[in-house]
Amino acid sequence: MITNRFMQLQKREKILILILCTVLITIVAPIYIINPIIEKQQNLKKRIAELEWSIVEIKHLKKIRSNESNNSIIKQNSESMVIIVDRVLRENNMLSTLQRSQPSGENQIRLDLENVLFNALIQSLVQFSNQYNIDIDGANISESQTNNPGFVNATITLIEI
Repeated sequence: MITNRFMQLQKREKILILILCTVLITIVAPIYIINPIIEKQQNLKKRIAELEWSIVEIKHLKKIRSNESNNSIIKQNSESMVIIVDRVLRENNMLSTLQRSQPSGENQIRLDLENVLFNALIQSLVQFSNQYNIDIDGANISESQTNNPGFVNATITLIEI
């Protein structure tokens, strides 16, 4: 029926209909067929990139975790906090800055440090926490009187968790 009707049209009408159909196909095909495929492909590429980044992060975290487990020192029951403090301060070249260490009970110690490098102080506090399960109970940090940048005076109370 449609073909019969098409055959009855004049030549210019047939050409006009064919041109119109061609234009419609070139417009409809990209919008409804090709665009969804392209969008899906882009979403997949984005997801793959996210997953690759996640794998990199997981590898990095595994490396950090294995380094921490290799470097961790298990505190022996007989070690006192004074010995641990002495060891950590020696490892971080801070023993000369220790003015006084005063134990208060079995699981607490107060440290007075003068003219200590701030970065070394933070590094040793992290070491206390990570390797010995010793946390900061209180801290008072002030600028050093020597006016050297990066040096501080600190009074820190450590507590064994």
